[in-house]
Order: sequence, then structure tokens, then C-alpha cells
Amino acid sequence: MRFYLFDQILETHVCTALERSLVKIGHQVIASGKVWAGHRFPTEPVDIARIDLALEQVIAARPDVLFNFRASTLLPQQIARLRSAGIRTMVWQPDDPVLYDICYSRIMDHYDDVFLCASRRVIDFYRYRGHKSAINMPFWVDTDRYTCVPHQKKLGDVVFLGNGVGKVRQARYATLCDLTENITLYGQYDNDPAGKVRAYLSEDEIIHTIGQYRLSINLPQSFDSYAQTGYDFAGLGLLGQFFLPSRVVQYAALGLPTLTIQASNYDPMHYPPGLHARNFAQAKSLIATTLASPERLELLSKAARQYAVRHLDADSRAALLDAVCRGTIRAQDLSDYEQNYIYKWIL
Repeated sequence: MRFYLFDQILETHVCTALERSLVKIGHQVIASGKVWAGHRFPTEPVDIARIDLALEQVIAARPDVLFNFRASTLLPQQIARLRSAGIRTMVWQPDDPVLYDICYSRIMDHYDDVFLCASRRVIDFYRYRGHKSAINMPFWVDTDRYTCVPHQKKLGDVVFLGNGVGKVRQARYATLCDLTENITLYGQYDNDPAGKVRAYLSEDEIIHTIGQYRLSINLPQSFDSYAQTGYDFAGLGLLGQFFLPSRVVQYAALGLPTLTIQASNYDPMHYPPGLHARNFAQAKSLIATTLASPERLELLSKAARQYAVRHLDADSRAALLDAVCRGTIRAQDLSDYEQNYIYKWIL
């Protein structure tokens, strides 16, 4: 089959990894590169015309499938145009459910196939809202590129990969610095009074740097923090948290043990090798006891890497898309368990 991978998201490694894995199993792949930006649909005629031109290129290439990484790029009439040209349309929603009101709710039912990146609570939310059946497909990584180097020299004890700017994320800085004195932050932050922030890393720098720490931190994205922002809608805060972002998948592939802190709807089935603390007092204790045990760190590292290779690798996502296209997996036929955890048994 011929796949056309349309647009990109900020985590470009996700896009390139899927391209490589689809090619690996025999598909032809065309990747558009970046087409649009942001979470809102284009409204200016010049922008819509530019995307129409990109669609002309898609149709001219005559792919069997278009997989859209950025749901806000295409308007309903543009999706209809692709389908009328005989192209199967797929969309992935990596910002579930934050973009539901401004984007996903208006577009997801126009596609042939929808893939989510969500917790069970959010999957149920979509079902109760009457949307078409979808399949959960959490973030993935190329584990051939993200390699684990055992017993390498360490740069430090604890690391967090992610930004701390903007209304939703700016409180991260104080929270992380309060966890332990020996923490390093990689990303963009408004200020750095404690001197914990290092550079914003490129993809190659992430691969060669983050694995040189002993323990990583994951702070779930709490949906109630979007109150009084442009993303808020009735019921968003009740949908809990998102606790398996791209950083956790990258941590795992690099063999880095991960501690997730204060996740109200934490589902250990999504990432069994991770540590979990109910609150910050428990997190501080877990950090201290874990760092004090090299044997435990080694076991956690091996478990993380093994889980990434088995369940979080791009190969499993390519296999899923292949199965959906061939009709051997249909979203409407999946049980609740399968819909939520299908990525665990696709290979």
C-alpha cells in the first residue's frame, strides 16, 4: 500500500519513526513534512488555499491511505475531497481531550479511521458523546534510534524533559525543584532561580543526553488546569489527567526508570514498569530509596527498555495501521479492553 503521512506535530520523531516502520513492512510512504501549525483550523482564505494545494499533491500521488498527524490542518470539505478521490483517511489525536472542543469534536467523524491517545476515561467520554468507534494508539518511538547504553557515566541523579512556560505549565518549575536538590530540567522555562535548567535539546541531543541520568520524572497533564483558557469546555476537568506523554516513551526507550507523581486516574496497565507516587511526600521518599539502590535502578532500567521495545515501538503502530487497512482489525469490533490496550498485542 501507499501511505501519505500528512503534516507533522511538535514531536517530529513520532512522525519519522512511523514512516520508517511502515517502509520496513513493505509499504511505500510519502511524507509531506510540516503543513500547518497550531491547534485551530485555518480560517484565512490564503491559508486554506495553501492547504488545498498540498491536497492536490496528495491526490496526484494517488496514495491508498492518508494519515493525518495534525487534526486541525484539514477542514471537513477537504477530507471529503480526499475520500471522493478513493483515498482512505486516518487521523491521530495526540492531545486528547484538550483539543476536543476547538478541534477534534468537529472533525473526527469525517475520517474513515480515528486513533486516540487517551486514558480509558477519555475513550468512554468519546463513546458517550456518540462519536464513531476509535482505537487507542499512545505515543511511540523508534527503539533502534533511541538506544539504551548500560553502565554509562552519569550526568546526574534525576531529570525532567519538558517545558515550563505558559499558564498550564509554569507551575512545574517550583514543583520539580522541590522534589530533590539533585534534579536537572531540560526545556524552556520563564526563569531559573534555582539554577536547574539546562538547554532545550534537539532530538539527537535528547538521545545522547537524557539516558545519562539515573531516574526520570513524569508530571501528568491535569485537565482541570485548562480552566479559563481557550481550551476549556464543560466537563474537561472531570476527565482526569494524561500520564503517558512522549517524554515517558522516550525515557523508556533510553532505559531510564520513571516516577509518575500525583496521577488521579493513573492506569498501571498503560505503563507497568513505571513507579507511581500518590503525592509529593511519597515521591520524595521513593526518589531517595530508589537512588540508594543501584540494583533496583538496574532492574527498572531493563524493564523500561524491554517494555518500550515490545509495546511502545513504532513497529507495533505500523502493524496496527496495516491490520486496520486490511480489515483484520476493525474499531467497531473491539471489546472495551482491546480498544484501550490494543497496542499491547498487535505484534
